[in-house]
Amino acid sequence: MYTVKAPRFSIGDLVFNRITNEHGKIRRVYQKKKEVMYQVSVPADRESWNLGGYPSDWEEDRLELSSNEHLK
Repeated sequence: MYTVKAPRFSIGDLVFNRITNEHGKIRRVYQKKKEVMYQVSVPADRESWNLGGYPSDWEEDRLELSSNEHLK
């Protein structure tokens, strides 16, 4: 049995993935084995939501809160 770790981020938070250099908005939080995971909506246009977004699953240790004002 795995210990459930409390997530650092919440649904609706705007986060930045340091590995992929992308910003996105958290849509779902879940745990995969020992890792806290986030399903994130990533904008098709890096600076706005006008073109919609696509889903991507990101590990918690790659993330920090985003300061991208265009996406808030």
